[in-house]
Amino acid sequence: MKKVSGAVSVVTLLTACGGGDDGNTSASGFSGKSCNGFKIERQYTDDSKSSKVWKLEQKEFPSITISINRMSGTKYSSVSDIAYKCQHSLDVLAANKVDVWEGETNGSISTGEEITYKSSFMLDHSMPDIPSYNEWEILKPNRKLAEIRGAEVKVDILNSDDWRVPNASSTAIDLVCEQPFVEEFEITEDEFEVAEIDLYDLDPKFCGLAYSRMKDGKLTHFKKCLDVSPIITEKAASCSFTDAKFNIPDNKGGNFPILASGKLTKPVDNIFSLTINSVKY
Repeated sequence: MKKVSGAVSVVTLLTACGGGDDGNTSASGFSGKSCNGFKIERQYTDDSKSSKVWKLEQKEFPSITISINRMSGTKYSSVSDIAYKCQHSLDVLAANKVDVWEGETNGSISTGEEITYKSSFMLDHSMPDIPSYNEWEILKPNRKLAEIRGAEVKVDILNSDDWRVPNASSTAIDLVCEQPFVEEFEITEDEFEVAEIDLYDLDPKFCGLAYSRMKDGKLTHFKKCLDVSPIITEKAASCSFTDAKFNIPDNKGGNFPILASGKLTKPVDNIFSLTINSVKY
């Protein structure tokens, strides 16, 4: 099995604690209680891929994002525990609920406006092992093996126009993958104006020789630079997480932490599936 550490730094934009009081909590925000009868089974096909070029300081990486929103996929969700944090966690993670914003009015949301919740898993991948453009150009392989470098869970609040409210929580998690979702990258060449190489901080080692042609009536210099994009495997894929920390937003601008356990899987039919069968708060 492949353990994927949440190497991406934790970012939490929500700072206030919201929701109900489910008993005494520790300084970390956890009471140590479990949600009785918690179960989510969610199927969806909402995924996106992010391609990347080599930069001098590589801060962004090729990734896939698997998202759950209220309108996508079939679902089953149930919880017998009546505690607010259990009920609300189920509604948020299963994207069950149309809520009403009770927080302050700001540039993207007004008090009393309807909101929905959208949760996403983002899997970052390391750049493939390619020494340089010149060495790649000898054989021009169009595929390279992929390595997962980290995973994040993000929960967004969407307003009535499906725009993100600028209150989101993103937390690095550990995944253990029997079979990863991405096994290879597709390698292509993207064309950049030479002036853009410095502008975008691209690593010139992964760009070819300059050439020129007319653009908008002017002689313009270009280079081709390598670009990599994840290829979602056609095979069945399966990753699990245990006591992963999720930050659950409420409808007032706050959030509370939970520890969730479950699986993120994909059968061969390319329908992703999320199962959560344990939540602690």
